[in-house]
Amino acid sequence: MKPIAELENIKGADQTERARRSQMYRFLAESFRYPDAGFLETIREGEYLQYALALLHDIPFEVAIEEGALSGQLLKGVSLEDFEAEFVRILDAGPGGPPCPLYEGKYAASRMGNMEELVRFYNNFGLSVAEAQEREIPAHITTELEFMHYLT
Repeated sequence: MKPIAELENIKGADQTERARRSQMYRFLAESFRYPDAGFLETIREGEYLQYALALLHDIPFEVAIEEGALSGQLLKGVSLEDFEAEFVRILDAGPGGPPCPLYEGKYAASRMGNMEELVRFYNNFGLSVAEAQEREIPAHITTELEFMHYLT
């Protein structure tokens, strides 16, 4: 996780709330990317929890975090391979399809129609998925969260 950007040029509570909301979308996008060793270590060391709590501090919504849920303690003995396997099983390619797919098209009546609509929507804002650094499809949750980060 990247450190939280300082908000030195931000003035007032309203601007701070919007800036933190934008940072939260970015944080969530990073959280749904395929995990690597650095991400797992960030969770284990408690940095992930600290980052989440810092972002939530200035957001005008109440968020309940179950005690221990983000502390990293549950993952102390989990290998990177097992962590990756669970990510794939739950979010990417579980038996019969993952229980919680990362692609909006899995929830839409027409996957292709959904994809076309998203591409047109991004293009309306002058954005192109083809030019993105990350090569996820338009309906992937990380792409959508990055878009929300951009908008906010």
